[in-house]
Amino acid sequence: MNKIEINNEYGEEIEKAIHIALENIQLKLNQKLAYYSQKSKETFVFLTSGDHPEYEQMLNFEKEITSQLQKVTLESGINEQAILPHLTYLESLLVKYPPSNENTKLRFIVTNNLSQVYILLENREKALFYADLLIKNDMRKVWGRELIERTKNSFFVDKKKRTHTPRFSELKKLGFEIQQDEVNEKEETRLAFFEKIERDVADWEQEKNNRLEILEKTKTKRNNILDSLANQNNAKILEKVILGFGGGQIIKGIEKVHTLSKLSFEDSNVPFYEEKWESAFTNYLLKKKNPDLFYLILNQAEAWQHDERIRGEKWKKIDAIDYWNTFPNLDPLYLLTSFRLDLWNNYELSEDVTIDEHLCYHLKYTEKTLNSKNRFIPKAEYHLYIDKETFRVISSDKTEFEDGKKLSFERKIFQDYRELISLNSGAVPHRILYQIEDYYGETFYQEQIEKIEINSNFANRIFVKEVYSGGFK
Repeated sequence: MNKIEINNEYGEEIEKAIHIALENIQLKLNQKLAYYSQKSKETFVFLTSGDHPEYEQMLNFEKEITSQLQKVTLESGINEQAILPHLTYLESLLVKYPPSNENTKLRFIVTNNLSQVYILLENREKALFYADLLIKNDMRKVWGRELIERTKNSFFVDKKKRTHTPRFSELKKLGFEIQQDEVNEKEETRLAFFEKIERDVADWEQEKNNRLEILEKTKTKRNNILDSLANQNNAKILEKVILGFGGGQIIKGIEKVHTLSKLSFEDSNVPFYEEKWESAFTNYLLKKKNPDLFYLILNQAEAWQHDERIRGEKWKKIDAIDYWNTFPNLDPLYLLTSFRLDLWNNYELSEDVTIDEHLCYHLKYTEKTLNSKNRFIPKAEYHLYIDKETFRVISSDKTEFEDGKKLSFERKIFQDYRELISLNSGAVPHRILYQIEDYYGETFYQEQIEKIEINSNFANRIFVKEVYSGGFK
């Protein structure tokens, strides 16, 4: 087996074994030579007022000690010759500013900084002396006690220059390659992390632009259809359906919608409530209470939901699938009637059927997608049933597929049409019967719409998620 094969098959195990051996060797050397390294946090205090007479010289000390600490390595510590003039200056301040209430703060700064520096210079005697003065200064005595304890527990070599044995230096060189590999690996991980963030930001910007573009196209397409009903597929049926809702111009004039509904489930005697607000093709808000609060907000391309049942962070962005499923609610006509005008020209007229005791036109549309085997398979199937006499929508079905297999089914039956003055006597359903089938099972429930307000006066701030803090405001 050659070297390359060994590296490929055992490289990771060999590097791990070498790394452990090097650590053990270094540990033994440290014990034998009484050498060890540790990280420490040095706390210096400085003047902040530029008006103080000592500010300039204290600032010079601050710059010098900061520069020195940045240069400390395993091989070299504080440069005593460079710091000595500053220490002389600090010591003179204790004579210039004798103990008094007015000088307490300055003496605290000076005694703390002197003790800290002398610890770094391994001068036990002076470190203890100034730590004791700090305690006697009667300001933050605990700092002085901590400095004394640290000094007594430190291993100083009494001004002898610290050096490392050749064996230690060689050990460092031997371990450098492995250490460098670890550094490179960490750097690659760090770069990959930030690259992913950049990709996520770029992907979101692209997704946001796509959503805004589709939103604008959907609005334009809807208005174009309403302006040219006679030119659409199955035009006579569509004209009468739209007229039943109040007419094209009335629908185009809807800017805001607010509804309140009561939901009744077969398996529960407790009613639940749903409230919806919408500004045309801009914002949508759903508020549920069942019994915990749930919010879903669409703010153009942005989409959030809030669920009190979730532990931890309750607000989260909804994924693209949930966004596009909620997207039709930005059309006021859909919010009021569940009628998808954007799908109309895709429907094909089929044989008449009877739904809920109404003889109905039957329109259907199958949305398809291309799979990995270059086969067009169903993605969603839509059915729409319209009363042949009143031209009111009686029912709609939607079946979703995944890889060509049925994933879910939803049926709505629309009842209790009532005329609204705000729609020029157009009528919209006030009772909707739901039948849902998915991997949770089969569910039946009824929605009774108790309130409908059109072009009501509510502020757009309600569509900003920051408005909500534990409850609706």
